[in-house]
Amino acid sequence: MKKRKDGRYQSSITITDPLTNEKKRIYVYGYTEAELIREKERVKRNNNTSFDNITFNLWLDEWLKIRKEEIAPSTYYNYVYLINKYILPNLNNINLNKITPATIRNVLRNINGSRTKQYTYVLIKAILGQAYKDDLIKKILVLQ
Repeated sequence: MKKRKDGRYQSSITITDPLTNEKKRIYVYGYTEAELIREKERVKRNNNTSFDNITFNLWLDEWLKIRKEEIAPSTYYNYVYLINKYILPNLNNINLNKITPATIRNVLRNINGSRTKQYTYVLIKAILGQAYKDDLIKKILVLQ
């Protein structure tokens, strides 16, 4: 914390993007030390709630980047096919924290063929499971 020539106090906070882990420095200002501390807390709170704004398709892009390096190209293209055909039409812009078992059941209800349905469910479970491991969602959704 330092005092500026204009009389305000200045401090900085380093925040991390939840998806890319990119660090960013944010400067905060206040006319009093107490005001500066309140502003720092407000910025920290807003950064912590940014997880609520992560949509399924934004997380899916990151998940596919991670998986592409770990799986065979044919598996990757199968993932992309199933995602584009069955999953994205239903979950595209939904926030990760708003996805419920009923939402997943709705996706699966629109799929013909038990093997395709099972494979799509495994894929959704893997996508949301990684989001859980990365602390982007609070609980893992599993259908019984």
